[in-house]
Amino acid sequence: MAFKDLPDSVLLQRWKDGEEQVFNTLFDRHFNKLLQYTANRIADTELAEEIVMDIMMRLWQKHTMLQVDSSLSPWLFRAIKNSIIDHKRKKALQTIAIEETDFEHPSTASLEDQYNTLELQQIYDKSLKLLSPQRRKVFELSRQQGKTIKEISEETNLSVSTVKQHIGASLHTLRYTMQPHTDLVYGFIAVFSLFL
Repeated sequence: MAFKDLPDSVLLQRWKDGEEQVFNTLFDRHFNKLLQYTANRIADTELAEEIVMDIMMRLWQKHTMLQVDSSLSPWLFRAIKNSIIDHKRKKALQTIAIEETDFEHPSTASLEDQYNTLELQQIYDKSLKLLSPQRRKVFELSRQQGKTIKEISEETNLSVSTVKQHIGASLHTLRYTMQPHTDLVYGFIAVFSLFL
């Protein structure tokens, strides 16, 4: 069986066993999808390519530690989304006037942001577990893999309207379960809106 016919999980295991050439198969399988997704969100093809290449390099560096059930897509798209968020955050920070910077506490905000992001991720993960398996699958295909409603419809054999209902209901559940954490939800909404 050719490498291209094997699922990511098998390729990853063979890579861990020393068959480094499988990286080329994984690269060819995922690169263009990641590039298209990234370029659509930052409108800079060269920067998008640089971000995706960085993620593929990170895959090379971390492949021995990764555990996947079938596809690397969730890990790759999560890494891409984090990189896009970092890029947008850095770009926003560059627009802040220097006189508005707090020189007395230069690291406080970043440490607080890191803590909030971690806490928010934990709340978000718990909220996802409240969704039904099918609803969670639809939501993750949309938000974690960046697939369009039409693509999800074709992959899951659900109608477009059903896919939309699942996504809408999932967002409602997430908003409800995260409501007690209003101090973090605003940050969540700001980041999450990048992918709506």
